[in-house]
Amino acid sequence: MHGYLEAKDEQAKQEKQQLAHDMVLDEIQNTRDLLKLWENSKVDFIPVSTMGETMLIYGLNLGELLKKKIELMTGRENDEPFIDPNFMWQMPAGFPVPKDVYLKY
Repeated sequence: MHGYLEAKDEQAKQEKQQLAHDMVLDEIQNTRDLLKLWENSKVDFIPVSTMGETMLIYGLNLGELLKKKIELMTGRENDEPFIDPNFMWQMPAGFPVPKDVYLKY
């Protein structure tokens, strides 16, 4: 994505967009493969929590999450690459640490 955004000419942009296109299709296929494994494997191959998912571990809803990921990514392979420059710095209302202080860490 960064390569596309930083490209100086149309040929470079097209090359980077093709890479992004291929990456999206690969990710969809990888997710389909993982979902198939999740649904059909008789072997426990990934740790999951019976108490629900957290930021660090999946819950028993892993299959549903994989299906949702496939749904959200399907048809997006031709989208123009974009990165929200403010994504990491959007704090919830009332966050007690000022942005300039938080960014020092």
